[in-house]
This record gives sequence, C-alpha cells and structure tokens, in this order.
Amino acid sequence: MIFKSPHPDVEIPETALRPLVLRHAERLADKVAIVEAGSGRSYTYAELASNATKLGAGLHARGFGKGDVMAILAPNLPEYPIAFLGVAAVGGVNTTLNPLYTADEIAFQLRDSKARFLLTVPPLMEKAKEAAAQVAKKLGLSHVLVSCMEPSGDGYSFFVVYGRTHMQLDYAAIEVPVVLHRKHGFDELNEVIQRDFGRRLVVVGACIGTDSHTTGIDAIMNMKGFAGDYGLERYPQLRAINLGSQVEPAALVARAKAEQADAILVSKVVTQREVHKEDARALLEIAKAEKIYEKTIFLFGGPRVDHKTALELGFDAGFGPGTRPSDVANFIYYRMLERSGRAPPPQPTAHGTPDAEIQGATASPAGRARD
Repeated sequence: MIFKSPHPDVEIPETALRPLVLRHAERLADKVAIVEAGSGRSYTYAELASNATKLGAGLHARGFGKGDVMAILAPNLPEYPIAFLGVAAVGGVNTTLNPLYTADEIAFQLRDSKARFLLTVPPLMEKAKEAAAQVAKKLGLSHVLVSCMEPSGDGYSFFVVYGRTHMQLDYAAIEVPVVLHRKHGFDELNEVIQRDFGRRLVVVGACIGTDSHTTGIDAIMNMKGFAGDYGLERYPQLRAINLGSQVEPAALVARAKAEQADAILVSKVVTQREVHKEDARALLEIAKAEKIYEKTIFLFGGPRVDHKTALELGFDAGFGPGTRPSDVANFIYYRMLERSGRAPPPQPTAHGTPDAEIQGATASPAGRARD
C-alpha cells in the first residue's frame, strides 16, 4: 500500500549537490551546520565549505576526478558530510559502505561500484586494508601490499595498493611525448622573463563549457598555488587572469584577444562522452577564426588530460594530475623563447645558474598539430 503526503511534492532543483547544500554557507558562516550529539564536536557552515574544498583539492591532486567513485567506510561522524561534499566538489561519485560489513562484503561493493579510492577512519583501517587486498587479488594481482593510509585532506585518507602482475609488454616500444626542459626557481624565472622579454607575460585561464570545477585552475593560477608552489598570480613577471568556471570558449578567446594574451590555460574536469575534447576543439576553432591561434600558447589541463592528448588536439602542451604552477610557468617561458627563435642566453643569471638550451620543449620537432 502506498501512502502519499498531504503536502505538495518537494521540487528538486536542476543543480549540482554541493552548490545546493552550501548555497547559504557564506551568509551563515559562523552558524553551526553539523554537530555530534555525544561529543559536542561541531563544524560551522564556513568550516564545512572550507574543509570540503580542501578535501576536493587533495583528491584532484591525486588524479581523482569527474565520474570517479569514492567508497566511504565510516560510522556517523561530523566529518561524513564533509567527505561526501568534497567528493562531489570534483564531480566524483560516492558509494557508502556500512561499517559493520565484513571484509568480503566490503570487497564485493568495491568491485561492484568500481571504486577507485576508499576513504575510512583508523578504527576500520585493518578491515578496509583487507578488503582492498582482496579486490586487488580478484583483479589478478599477486604479492599484494596495501600501504599505510596517506592524507587526502584534513582528517581524511586514501589507500594505495601495490601488487605484481604477470602481464608482459615491450617497454621499449612505448612512445609517449613529454614536456622536457630545465626548470627555473621562482625568483630566477621572474628574472629571466624580464631579461629576455622586458615585460610581463599575460596568461588567461578558465574552465570552459559547463564545467564548474575550479579546483585545478585555481591551484595553478591563484596567488596561493598549492603544495608550497606559488600560483601564477604570485609571479611579478606574469599577469595571470583567472576567469573562473563555466566560461564559454568564445568568451575566453575574446578576453584573451583583448588582453593580448601570450598564453591561454584551459581546464576541464568533466569528461563524460569526451566533452572535454569537444570543448577543447571548439576553443581552438574559434581561436583560429579570431586569428590568435598561431601567436598564442595554448595549454590544456585536467585529470583526464596528458601531453599526448593535448598535442593531438592542437594544444602546445597538456598538464595532468600532479602538475604544479611552476611547471606551467616554466613551459610558457621556454615556449615563448622557442616561438621567437631564441635559445636561452648562455651566461649565468644573477642566481649563478646558467640557462640550459631548450631540449624537447614540445617533445616533438613538429610541435603541436597544425592544419
């Protein structure tokens, strides 16, 4: 028998979970959002939003992105919604496991959900490690070793599993283009940019299309950067303009053209149905129509982006998980030198380190694909 409420149906808005839950977080910043009745531990709305963002950033830095599945094995804790929202922040999918499950039951759900990461708490660690080991063995790995938990954000962890496979391949036959050049330190890079170009280089970046995930682009461009590596906004010799998320390709090209940008940095986290490639191609087509493609450096970044993919699409370089702001800044400098037909001057810089010649700045003689 079906019972229906006398009240009107609840309207479910067409919006992502995290923006919906945290839509009043700024206004209610100092108000308690979550409280644990037994201990009294609590988080304000500001802390909830901040910690979820930090967790999302940690996951993104480790390659977790849109469509990836996070298994959460934990009791009812105030941190549970933080974990849930942190996963949602980078477009991930949550699958929740009952902490009373046996190791076999946990292993079954991990396989069934195709979870890439498992987040748990110390009291459940041994059971979770055994479940992870069983999953690895069922995938055909032997000599399985589940490492200790590593931080993925404040108060959270994920597991790394090692194992041996009997699969063989010809390593010498694998060809992968890479970004290769000498890397200047922060002060030194600013110095050589001023020395070799006599002006600030302009970089315009954005998440294009409907993508609302700014964790990656912010980590590269914002002043703070991440992991102790300063963002592009911090460089005195770079003028970094971060347009944020959900920027249409035409709008990004228009702004870059107006700013006479030297480089355009594109971030895409959403990859369903290859939408990241579709949006990237659209951007380059518009750039060609606006006649800025040939004179602008185009960089493509995201959790499903590598250098090979970027080159095939027509970009100058691709940067995936683990990329630091200094990697991007150095590439732009060397690419600018290459474009102008110059190698770095051989004399030492003020920091006493001689410049190196460009070696494989594009990892291929032809550089990016051209029409």
